[in-house]
Amino acid sequence: MPVGYRAPNINARSVGMQLRKIREILELSYGDAAGVLDRDADWPARVETGFEPVAPEQVREILDGYGGPTARRGSHGTSDG
Repeated sequence: MPVGYRAPNINARSVGMQLRKIREILELSYGDAAGVLDRDADWPARVETGFEPVAPEQVREILDGYGGPTARRGSHGTSDG
């Protein structure tokens, strides 16, 4: 392996796999996803493979960009009534 090589950690890979499934269900290419998210064309691929770890806020931005439902996100521990 090259000097300085770091394999992605399991958590980043797991999140990336879930984001990839969502992107594929929505039939978005990497280019389409990058355009929706206003990112470089290779950024979605790096995220999905775990080489670009994402913070929870970034995951929320990705899901919002993909048009995901927001009703349950961010409501942990709160009541609606």
